Amino acid sequence: MAKSRVKARAEKDTAIDDLIERLARAEIAVLTEYRGLSVADLQELRGRLRPAGVEYVVAKNTLTRFAAERTGRTGIVDDLVGPTAIAFGADPVATAKALQDYTRVNRTFLLKAALLGDRRIGPKEVEQLATLPPAEQLRGRLFGMIVSPLQRTVNLLSAPLASLARLIDARRTQLEERNQGGEAASGGVGEGMASIESPRPGQPGEAARGGVGRLGGGRGRAGGRRRRGW
Repeated sequence: MAKSRVKARAEKDTAIDDLIERLARAEIAVLTEYRGLSVADLQELRGRLRPAGVEYVVAKNTLTRFAAERTGRTGIVDDLVGPTAIAFGADPVATAKALQDYTRVNRTFLLKAALLGDRRIGPKEVEQLATLPPAEQLRGRLFGMIVSPLQRTVNLLSAPLASLARLIDARRTQLEERNQGGEAASGGVGEGMASIESPRPGQPGEAARGGVGRLGGGRGRAGGRRRRGW
C-alpha cells in the first residue's frame, strides 16, 4: 500500500509539472467541456487541432488548479468544474479558429473559458478571437503601422540633408571650374607678353620697322613735290 501511494504521488507530481510547463509555454489555454465526446471524437478533435500547433490534454481539475496556482495564472480556477480538457496553443487566433470550427461539427463540444496571457476571457471572446486575421498577418499590419511613420520621419529629415549635399557638390564644381579658367587665362597672358617682346636683329620685326621708315621717307618726298608745284 505504501508503495502504491508513493507511485500515485509521483504520477500526480509528474502530471502537475507537465501542466505547469504547458501553461507557462502557451500563449492561450482554452478550457473545454468534452462531456458526450467519444474516444473517436477526441481523436478527430486532436487531428483537427494538430495542424494549428494545438495540444489537447484531458486533465483533472484538482491538478490543473495546482498548476495554475504555481504559475500564477489563476484566472481560470473558478472555471474548473465538470469534465475539463485544455487546448494549449502558441497562436491564439489559430487556436480559437480550430476550436470554433469543431463546435460547428460537434454541438456537444463546449468552450468554457480561456487564459489569454494572464487574462481570463469568456467563450464569446474566444469566438470573437476566432474571427481575427492570422497572427502573422496581424504582426505584419502592426509592423507596418510602426514603420510607416518612422519612414516618413526619416524621409523628412534626410531631404534637407540631401539638398545640402547637392548644393555643396555644385559649389565645389563651380570653384573647380573657376580655378581651371584662371589657370588658362594666366597662361594666355604669359604667351601674349612673350609675343610683344623686342625681336632680335635679323627677325621679321626689324624688317617691318624698316618698311615703316621707308614709308615715312616716301611721304616726305611726296610732300616736297606738292610744295614745289605751288
